[in-house]
Amino acid sequence: MLAFYRRVIAARRDHLGAGEPGFAWLDHGPGVLAFARGGLTCLLNVSAAPVALPGEAVVASAEDGRMLAPDTAAWVLG
Repeated sequence: MLAFYRRVIAARRDHLGAGEPGFAWLDHGPGVLAFARGGLTCLLNVSAAPVALPGEAVVASAEDGRMLAPDTAAWVLG
């Protein structure tokens, strides 16, 4: 778990600059909590079904190609 959070913090540092736009909630469908900050979008799938990722995953709690499995989170570019 510690290694995962270190990867998330490193991704945030690598992809967000000091002058990046602020935080915004996104609608990615039922069962998905999503927000964006700068060039990164964070998605948390709390539904029972996989959902499509809207971009390239930088960090994910479970690797599943272009899909976000149930009970997982991913940070994507775009």
